[in-house]
Amino acid sequence: MVEGIRETLRAWRDDVTVKAVLLKGNGGRAFCSGGDVKGCRETLMEDPASPAPADLVFCEYNLLFEMEFLQKPSVAIAEGVTMGFGLGLASFCRYTVATDTTRMAMPESNIGLFPDVGFSYRAANFLPPGVGRLLAVTDADGAVRACLAGLAAPPAGRGRLSAHAALVEAFARAPGGPGGLAQARGALEAEATAAGGWAAELQAGMPRCCPFSQAVAWSLLCAAEADRGAGELEWRAAAALERDFAAACRLFRRPDFCEGVRAVLVDKGRVPAAWAPAATSDVSEEEVAAAVAPLPEGERRLGLPGA
Repeated sequence: MVEGIRETLRAWRDDVTVKAVLLKGNGGRAFCSGGDVKGCRETLMEDPASPAPADLVFCEYNLLFEMEFLQKPSVAIAEGVTMGFGLGLASFCRYTVATDTTRMAMPESNIGLFPDVGFSYRAANFLPPGVGRLLAVTDADGAVRACLAGLAAPPAGRGRLSAHAALVEAFARAPGGPGGLAQARGALEAEATAAGGWAAELQAGMPRCCPFSQAVAWSLLCAAEADRGAGELEWRAAAALERDFAAACRLFRRPDFCEGVRAVLVDKGRVPAAWAPAATSDVSEEEVAAAVAPLPEGERRLGLPGA
């Protein structure tokens, strides 16, 4: 599917008869529920050295960049399930239409990955301070994700934001690095204890998230925030997607990925994932830095302009 879209965009790029690009799901039940992570897990279980998962995200991330800077208007009708890569693709279109059946989510931290598909770029550049960080490391519900992604704005989402402005501000003030993540988690725990409600819902969902994935997501988002004064949007998007690709290539090889997909998509939550490490406090700062570092010279990169 992804390569088919890329080939079509290449054919339409200089076609003067094509005035705009419209993306919609087939059948109305879903726009796109994401990449085939179950297939990736099966492949890696058979051959841990398989390049197939990296090949998948290589194509996905290149398509996102091409869609973001397409010189024609693009519209996504995000009807039904819009998750993972589907949410990324919808958000990289110039216009995104959400309907009353739209269900948006970015649950990658629950399967041992991280909110990828350029989430850090969009959160750092288009969301209020603190909001992207809150979404990146929690299991926030779909209504709030839709609101905060800028794709839809249900009243419930806005109400929860305003009611928890101090929590969002605490996430915004937290410094980068593992210490900042611990500080933000502490603010969430304090809010959940004092006020309950939505903060308590987020706190209760934290154990479903992979600790290493949370640390990687935090690091990637802090890096994207640091990019804001360093270049034009095209450079920032390219840099964020290149970091996503490097991190994804490495996290596919960690046991957490296959374990997370097993727990969520194979066993459907009947047996919770056994994360390694099991707690954020046990995550190695050096391992996180290594996971998000640029790929070594000679290894395939996305090759996006300016990155």
